[in-house]
Amino acid sequence: MADEFKFATVESPCVGNCCLDTEDICLGCYRHLDEITSWLTADAKTREQYRQNMAQRKADKEKWLADLAHKLEDQASDSSE
Repeated sequence: MADEFKFATVESPCVGNCCLDTEDICLGCYRHLDEITSWLTADAKTREQYRQNMAQRKADKEKWLADLAHKLEDQASDSSE
């Protein structure tokens, strides 16, 4: 009877770097806390939406970091003149 109850394997986007920022976004996989906690019960369409959210958050973070790096470089070159 135990063989009748097998859990479905759900591929999680977790990368094992679990740490939330101030907006409850994981710094490893870019999921919101609500997306993390509902992952196992979410249907395929919902998980795909989560993946799109994650990709957008990652792109936004990378752009923010690149912009910050450019500002810091500009400040460093301005102060050395």
